Amino acid sequence: MGRKYGKIPDGAMLIMNSGWDAKYPDKNSVYGTKNISDLSSFHHPGWHEDTISWIISNRHILFIGTDAPSFDYGQSTTFPVHILTSRENISGLENVANLDRIPPSGSIISAAGMKTVEGSGGPLRLYAMVSNSGANNSAVIIGTSNVLLIVIGLTLLTKLQD
Repeated sequence: MGRKYGKIPDGAMLIMNSGWDAKYPDKNSVYGTKNISDLSSFHHPGWHEDTISWIISNRHILFIGTDAPSFDYGQSTTFPVHILTSRENISGLENVANLDRIPPSGSIISAAGMKTVEGSGGPLRLYAMVSNSGANNSAVIIGTSNVLLIVIGLTLLTKLQD
C-alpha cells in the first residue's frame, strides 16, 4: 500500500475492496451460507485485528470499512475489530458498494447520514468526488451506497509494513 499510493493520510477513510459487493442482493451469497439465521455459519472477508491494531498504532484514520456485511470476518463471535475501532472513536462502514468506480486514493468524500436515536448504526450515503482528467480540472461525482478515500485489497489482511 505505502509503496504504491503513499502513506495513508491523517483523517482517511480506509475501506477494504474485496469485490464482495458483487454478491448482492443474494443474501445466501452475501453471508456465505445457505442458512442466514445461523450466525455461526457466516463466511465473508473482514479485517484482521492485528492489521487494525497496527493501523491504530501507526496511522490516524477516521473510518474503517468493507464491502462485506461486517468489518469483522464472518464467523467472528467476539468482534475484535468493532471493539478496537470503537475504543478509538473510529467509525465503521459496512456493505460499501461501487468501490471499483473510484480511484484507490485521492477522492474527496461527502457522507450524508441520518439522525438516529438510541441506535447503534443506520444507513449512510457516501459520495466520492474524483478528479476528471478532462478540461478545466472539473470533477465527477459518483453517488454510491458507500465509498472511500483509500481502497485496500485483501493483501492488507496479512500484514502492513512501512
